[in-house]
Amino acid sequence: MQSPVTLRKTRFTVPNLHQRIIKRVRLFKLLKENKKCRLITLNAALGYGKTVLLADYITQKDVSGAWLTCSADMKDVRVFLIYLVSAIQNAVKTFGESSLAYLSSFEKVDPNDFLTVFLNELENTLNQETILIIDDFYLLEENREIDVLSGFINYLLEELPDYLKIIISSRRLPQGIRTEKLRAKRNYFELGNNELKVSNKELNEIASVIYGKELKNEEIEQIQNLCEGWFTPIHFILQKSNIDYFHGVDTAGISQDIGAYLTEDFFGTLEPTLKSFLLCTAQLSSFTPDLTSRVTGNKDTSKVINALLNRNVFLDKI
Repeated sequence: MQSPVTLRKTRFTVPNLHQRIIKRVRLFKLLKENKKCRLITLNAALGYGKTVLLADYITQKDVSGAWLTCSADMKDVRVFLIYLVSAIQNAVKTFGESSLAYLSSFEKVDPNDFLTVFLNELENTLNQETILIIDDFYLLEENREIDVLSGFINYLLEELPDYLKIIISSRRLPQGIRTEKLRAKRNYFELGNNELKVSNKELNEIASVIYGKELKNEEIEQIQNLCEGWFTPIHFILQKSNIDYFHGVDTAGISQDIGAYLTEDFFGTLEPTLKSFLLCTAQLSSFTPDLTSRVTGNKDTSKVINALLNRNVFLDKI
């Protein structure tokens, strides 16, 4: 029998939201219009409000759901599966006994064998439409068993009971998750940076509801020109700045805040190769593999560039 795993309950608890948030009605509408899809993914860079959106959505009266926040300490498939079962059990109290018993009985779990137990228990206990939200999926991609884990999710999506749907939120399109067949059968929907950008109406609501500020159309335009719909700098601006239509937004302090935020939440999480590449190319507004090879001294930077594109790090192909 395997040694027990000590679980952090916060991993399968819906995050508490600040009392003052805006309801992203247009995104709720898109999620509800596509609620019959087996898989919905939210793929956007950090600071686009993915977690807040889903935490608010799952607490709506007409939505029943389970929540799992991924973390780097989910070191192997068995630990992830225990958290997955516990997340659903937290929402569906009658679920989990058989699945957890299976996971506790073997030294090494065979995900395919477990899938049968898992699906049978879902069929026996799930009696209403339930959404399973898996947040911060990108943190699992450093897992040494990510291929096995992705394979399990792919098989799960093929056999998913009608009552269960899955939403995966990540900073990039989840690697290893196959979506082609789901797309072909209209069982897949995706929200990306463009959809998650703050609209002018939402920006006005953020200023009014959260910060008690009434913005003029010219001020909304200034902020959007600067932030391009990115939530994080919008908050920094509204927290600190008195916007002057004639002189523009004072960006000095805001740039420092954004730099500190990116260093802590993004740059600090990267592997050394990617950090070195970004530091060497920081002054370039655009680049090619050939140019970056000459700048960095690395003969093949195409793999590094692709890795950064996969991580959705504010780079766009041109």
